[in-house]
Amino acid sequence: MQMKDGIFCSNRLKSPLTYEQFENFKWKFYEVDVDQEKSYLVSYQNGEFKILLGNVPDYFHLSFEEYVEKYGYDYI
Repeated sequence: MQMKDGIFCSNRLKSPLTYEQFENFKWKFYEVDVDQEKSYLVSYQNGEFKILLGNVPDYFHLSFEEYVEKYGYDYI
């Protein structure tokens, strides 16, 4: 989540996203302080990414090597 004041927050879960967790993230996603244009929620299960909320950045689907080639290592 990217806040409108520039603060960035990232959460990673070790287990599949529950319905309750999704609802909690969704509630936070639509708060007025959140920049929805720069925020997203993605799940990864069974080797597949699924975009649940928002729009992922252009670099999201790049491999690490492609990312470094396009943006450089310092961009991370």
